[in-house]
Amino acid sequence: MQGVEPPGDPSDSTAAPRSADDPAYERCHEAPILLTEAHARGIVAIHERLGCSFDSCDRLRAARLYLATLS
Repeated sequence: MQGVEPPGDPSDSTAAPRSADDPAYERCHEAPILLTEAHARGIVAIHERLGCSFDSCDRLRAARLYLATLS
């Protein structure tokens, strides 16, 4: 199909990327795009279980700030 790039060589990657919402993911580097209150609450729950803090986790901070704008 025109405009679709073929997949890259799988040997280029040493490990499959993990989703930051995966509870096994150890570091949180990107703030999420929050579309719903439920999504934000899910992010807060996961990252609180991981032991993230408001000051050190961009995803947790973004989700909490988003929820604060809804109230």
